[in-house]
Amino acid sequence: MAQQILIVDDNEQNLYMLQVLLRGHGCEAVSAANGAEALEQARRRPPDMIIADILMPVMDGFTLCRQWMADSQLKDIPFVFYTATYTDAKDEDFALSLGATRFIIKPMEPDLFIEVIRDVLKNHQTGRLTPPPEVQQEETIYLKEYNEALIRKLEDKMAQLEESNQQLTSLYEQAQQEIVERKKIETSLRKSEARLAEAQRIAHLGNWEWNIPTGKLHWSDEVYRIFGVSPQEFDATYQTFIQSIHPDDRDFVEKSIDAALNEKQPYNIECRIPRPSGEQRMVHAQAEITFTEAGQPVQMIGTIQDITEAKQLEDQLHHSKKMEAIGRLAGGIAHDFNNLLTAILGYSQFLINDLDKNSPLRQDAEMIKQAGERAAALTRQLLTFSRKQPLQPQIISLNHIVTNVEKMLQRLLNENIELLTILEPELGQAEADPGQIEQVILNLAINARDAMPQGGKLIIETGNTYLDEAYVRQHIDVEAGSYVELTVSDTGIGIDAKTQSHIFEPFFTTKSEGKGTGLGLATVHGIVKQSKGHIKVYSEPNYGATFKIYLPQIKKIFTNAKSSQAKAKSCRGTETILLVEDEEIVRDLAYTILTGHGYTVLQAGDGSEALSIAQQHPEAIHLLLSDVVMPKTGGIALASQLKAIHPETKVLLMSGYSINIVERQAIHGIDSSFINKPFTVVSLSRAVRELLDQ
Repeated sequence: MAQQILIVDDNEQNLYMLQVLLRGHGCEAVSAANGAEALEQARRRPPDMIIADILMPVMDGFTLCRQWMADSQLKDIPFVFYTATYTDAKDEDFALSLGATRFIIKPMEPDLFIEVIRDVLKNHQTGRLTPPPEVQQEETIYLKEYNEALIRKLEDKMAQLEESNQQLTSLYEQAQQEIVERKKIETSLRKSEARLAEAQRIAHLGNWEWNIPTGKLHWSDEVYRIFGVSPQEFDATYQTFIQSIHPDDRDFVEKSIDAALNEKQPYNIECRIPRPSGEQRMVHAQAEITFTEAGQPVQMIGTIQDITEAKQLEDQLHHSKKMEAIGRLAGGIAHDFNNLLTAILGYSQFLINDLDKNSPLRQDAEMIKQAGERAAALTRQLLTFSRKQPLQPQIISLNHIVTNVEKMLQRLLNENIELLTILEPELGQAEADPGQIEQVILNLAINARDAMPQGGKLIIETGNTYLDEAYVRQHIDVEAGSYVELTVSDTGIGIDAKTQSHIFEPFFTTKSEGKGTGLGLATVHGIVKQSKGHIKVYSEPNYGATFKIYLPQIKKIFTNAKSSQAKAKSCRGTETILLVEDEEIVRDLAYTILTGHGYTVLQAGDGSEALSIAQQHPEAIHLLLSDVVMPKTGGIALASQLKAIHPETKVLLMSGYSINIVERQAIHGIDSSFINKPFTVVSLSRAVRELLDQ
């Protein structure tokens, strides 16, 4: 019985060539156009081998390989990648780490290719094939390597297309000269046409000729493919060409052609092509015109290239850079604002402590502190947007969080949308960052609002649930156990199956241009995963959508906090602290807090001044409290140099940025702790005391 080989490639010509080659050597060759289709076929009838490309729509080769190896029915079947020349060595390493058996780079000589395939099949039958490794990558590591691999391939493909364009320009110039001498170099021309056809297929670039006096228009096969029509069904004329242009672009195209013919201006344009299937493509066209001695145009010869993917990548890159720039701006603003908030919160606490409880000014001071705390929450949102906000997990009640955001949701929703909350009174507890979970609810609510332009219901529910082994078998990233469940449902337009497979991808959006960033659900997914949770969507078109979020249920319980007086008393000390902060208002506040708790404090405005003080201080410096980002010498470099003078000194770093920023620098070699700005009297004194007591 012939061995069945499943071929997966979105290029019909590649599929056809491999099928002919394999069938010619006695194999049964079946095909699929993408990873999702391949998985469905393989699960119905497992093949003896799979050969897959990497870049494909719906599901790419890397994702297919990962799901293949996670399937107990398929994981032992040899998985071979056969991909294009624009491949990096890291792509092969990543593919093999996913469990691939072989990684073959196109093109390979047919005889050598068949030899490799037979070798894999033979070794598999005899048991000499090394079994695939158990892939147990962390989700974040896998996603990082996966995204890096795909970005490399996309960048390389763009470079390949640019290189092909250069080759085609050269071939085009050569072809023009060959047309004049066609009879003398007919054999050479046929070879050039063959090379041109292959290059056109690779670069999605076709050529055309228009005989102006006769009106005859000739298209290459690639032009027909670009327009989504067949030569048998479409009569290529000037008028049918114009009718194939997007209605909004037709006038521009006709004027460009007229200017080229009558004013001899260059014909070099971009326009949109709506295919009969409904798909829209962006193309780039250019041409040269042959004129008679009298100046009359007689022939127009040109090329047309499908640049849709390149344009999309360009737009995504531009959008990504814009978001990165906004993120840096937001992070910088938040960092500077946190210095001011540190002083506002600290000095307002001093006022509250100094004022009598019955003083009318005490309420004013408390209002200042509350406003500062709200501003601090705002900076945390800015830092979350700029991806510089660390998670602050704590024991949470989803009921409390839903209740807290309910009023905000009422303001966000349209008047024709009814908000319903159904909260489980005996709800278990979870461990997560409450601010991030609020963000999850807000993002899902905004999506639901946009899905109900005519109004409807938004329902938020909480509950306890148990995900059993049967559920886990269908979701490889989930562990069996007890979970608290957050459900957000709407009665909107719903989501089709194809869209559901992409909704958590960054920059994917179904909203019109300018209406969405494509980051809302990607952010939701990231927060849930960082919280060790799981998210699932259930939806059908016209029947609304339901998002279910599962967070692991924990058995920890709240403990009563000690009184502030007890905390303050326990945080006192007599040790010597070197305080280094370039913002005078923050430095003065920290000095007041620390001296007020009994410490001896040495002050410096930057790292260089601090080192000078330390060198002249013969006695012990028990603790360094330093800002991270300062002119001249920063906090990390200062801590490293200070350790050489006073090795016994403990280090407490502070910053308006997060610990994640610090970790990306050389902090690993320093035994240190960290406190976020803005800090309060209690948080700073407690952090200092706890570090000194270690």
